[in-house]
Amino acid sequence: MEIKKVNLFFPFFIFGFIFLNLAVAIIEKIMIQSGVINAVPTWVMYLQNEIIILGMVLIYCLVTKVKISEFRIKLLSLKEVILSLLVGYLIIPMAMFLTSVTGLFVENAASTTVALVNPYPFIVQLILIAVMPAFVEEVTFRGLFYGTYRKSGKYLGAIVLSGVLFGLFHLNFDQFVYATFMGIVLAKLTEATGSILSSMLAHFAFNTYSVTMSYLLKFVDEDIVTNSKAEAASMTVAEKATQLGGLFVSGLLFLAIAIFVIQILDKKNKKEIDDLSLVNTTDYNEQEYNKQDDKEKEDTVSTEEEKSEKNRLITIPLVCGIIMALCYMIFSLIVM
Repeated sequence: MEIKKVNLFFPFFIFGFIFLNLAVAIIEKIMIQSGVINAVPTWVMYLQNEIIILGMVLIYCLVTKVKISEFRIKLLSLKEVILSLLVGYLIIPMAMFLTSVTGLFVENAASTTVALVNPYPFIVQLILIAVMPAFVEEVTFRGLFYGTYRKSGKYLGAIVLSGVLFGLFHLNFDQFVYATFMGIVLAKLTEATGSILSSMLAHFAFNTYSVTMSYLLKFVDEDIVTNSKAEAASMTVAEKATQLGGLFVSGLLFLAIAIFVIQILDKKNKKEIDDLSLVNTTDYNEQEYNKQDDKEKEDTVSTEEEKSEKNRLITIPLVCGIIMALCYMIFSLIVM
């Protein structure tokens, strides 16, 4: 039932995000033309995006009575904090490869986004690009969507589906590819640690890279940057292929390390659960007996078909939401 509800929410979430941003943009334009305000600062646009997302999620939680505690917000040890940040940095090379591939066909939307906040101080850029999205998007996609899908017991399907929805949410083909990859890794990280705080940290680390690189370019001679761009534009097909091959190999290498780190966190989390179970052996056995007894009763009432229907991850409303996001992406690509 919960999966059906969150799937029904997804098309409203996509439509609401597009419509509310458009509505706010129209209101701001009217206010500028009427002389009420001179211009809308870039930081306000970023803030309104996050407020819209978080607002819709909170409304959903209030309507469906979903508790925030269900989002798996568990405090992390210092080791888990460091390793979570490390995972965020380790997946950057593969994301760069994916962005380079999509960049052959569509505009790099991420670089455009970072360029808009470039005039602000570094700490403000971090808050706008790394801190706010890491918190809001992880609560939404690893907390709400993945947290709901994983209850079906289909962990792989839940990880992949939540990652795809995260990619679609970016509403452009460039970010869709690497964001889907990123969403899958972050969902796996969340599962390994049992807390969305780990994915928040990894998301933050990932986003700090582009902000930091953009900020450091301010101190590089403009002629060097211009020459570098000219050289990149004049590269032959063979040279571009070689460059992409190098990025792919390095991306695979660092991704393998990231997966290894996630496995370490997964083993640590399972060991803690096992240790806790040993301490509470009597209570644990009693709970398991009660669960088995309840399960047997449930099995007599519900059929296998009903269980399958209840745990189905993909439903018609979700498909409608996916189609809606894809249509917007295609429309934006044509208009641009």
